[in-house]
Amino acid sequence: MHEAEIKIERNADIIYNALRYEEAPRCRIKFELKKEKLIIKIEARSISNLRAALNSFLRWIDMIEKLLQKS
Repeated sequence: MHEAEIKIERNADIIYNALRYEEAPRCRIKFELKKEKLIIKIEARSISNLRAALNSFLRWIDMIEKLLQKS
C-alpha cells in the first residue's frame, strides 16, 4: 500500500469543509481536522492511483486558496 499525507494550517477549516466529501477512485481518503490543522491522508494500492489522487487534491487546494485570496 502506498501512502501520502497533505498537512494544511492556513484556512484548514474552509478547505476541510470544501473537500471532505470528495472521493478518489481506487484510493482511501481520510480527513483529520485538529486544532486549526488539516491532515489529508491518501492510500492507494498503486503508485499511479496515489499520484492521480494527490494531483487532484493539490489542484483543488490550490483553487480554494486562489479563490480565498480574491475575496
